[in-house]
Amino acid sequence: MQKKYLKYYLGYYKKYGNYIIVVSLITITLASVVVLVLATAHRWERVLGLSNEKIAWLEMEDKGRKRIFEGEIIESMTILDALNASALAGDITFKYVIDGRKNNLTILVLDGHYDSPSSRLSFYLNSEKVEPQKIHSIPIWPGDIVTVRSE
Repeated sequence: MQKKYLKYYLGYYKKYGNYIIVVSLITITLASVVVLVLATAHRWERVLGLSNEKIAWLEMEDKGRKRIFEGEIIESMTILDALNASALAGDITFKYVIDGRKNNLTILVLDGHYDSPSSRLSFYLNSEKVEPQKIHSIPIWPGDIVTVRSE
């Protein structure tokens, strides 16, 4: 009896095997596109101007501890502006200097972290690493997530 089913299956596969493979590949491709579109939907809303929400988030992560700030975005706001607003709202010590000649920013103190090789701060905008020296010139938009990690 099993040989009959095996013979039937092999005959079916020989007849429709290429069709099954093509349909499977198309289905996997379409599913991947749908997942990709859904994963980046918040960016498309911002690019197309469909979002009415003017909120961005700042996450500060330090040794397993996470603080999250949420605030309204104003026009031409930068990562530095978001840090300043969050520092005021969250009673965080934040001091920095901008070198006028090189246009680089140096963070002196941020929430107890001093600028030293042993205590580096990393900045991310929507999970993409950004240079700490340039956070004063990187704009943020509604829906963005700024992450600060001590590493």
